[in-house]
Amino acid sequence: MLVCFLVSTVVLSQNKKWKPLFPVDDTNYKLSGWLVGAGATYTFSLPSVTEHVYQIGNDTILTANFAASGNPGFLVEAGRFTMTYSKIVPYLDYGVLFKLIRGTQDYTGYLTESDNQDTILISQSSASFSNYYVSAYFNANNAIRVSEFGFIQNSLGLNIDYKVIETLKGTAPMFPGSKSTSEVFLMQLHYKLGYGFRLDKKHYLTFTLETPILTAFPWDDGKSTIAIFDSRYRPVLFSVRLMFLSTNSRPDCNKPTQIDMNKKRNRTRLF
Repeated sequence: MLVCFLVSTVVLSQNKKWKPLFPVDDTNYKLSGWLVGAGATYTFSLPSVTEHVYQIGNDTILTANFAASGNPGFLVEAGRFTMTYSKIVPYLDYGVLFKLIRGTQDYTGYLTESDNQDTILISQSSASFSNYYVSAYFNANNAIRVSEFGFIQNSLGLNIDYKVIETLKGTAPMFPGSKSTSEVFLMQLHYKLGYGFRLDKKHYLTFTLETPILTAFPWDDGKSTIAIFDSRYRPVLFSVRLMFLSTNSRPDCNKPTQIDMNKKRNRTRLF
């Protein structure tokens, strides 16, 4: 249904004769500017419950159940954006971001003896993590007009994260394959989906959801989730971003300006 909605939206938008979303003919503004944003983060774990079975001796089995859940965090960002005169990727943006990623894991361990099949609860524990990252990012953005001032945004991007603070609470059991901490450095490809609209000629507001789709470094068989303890967590970032165009310096009215008609024609096709 989502695909059908997007396709129908694109088809309908092609029949509209809206003015350019950005003020391409207004020489008071540059087709580039600054952006600031803030939002929330959350981690999802699928499956939320995993089970590992370990053989202890000849007649005893340890069954370990891990229940992972997410916790909310926050993000703030600042950066730049610029127009490209391309219909496929009409604008690019890049910047720096500070984010908090959090999660929890509950552990329950059972012993089962093969001779009588009795199951005994032997241990329970809970652990949580709070990771603070400083990130640099780059996005290539596609925009589909849905109204005179609104657009749907699809973005592919790269984020490079450095973990500056990690806070661990509680106790997590250590089994073969367990990780007592997460990676310090991450380089990931991510996807963003959002909606934006023009407030006025200079200011634009976007609402986006972002999640990684591939971890390039360290390589982990193509997985895009964060591994810690005995679970994997998928971070989702929701951000509200304000974009504002930079203004041109006041032109010298006594100096004639050479007009490039081809460039002007290309600009009017933007969005």
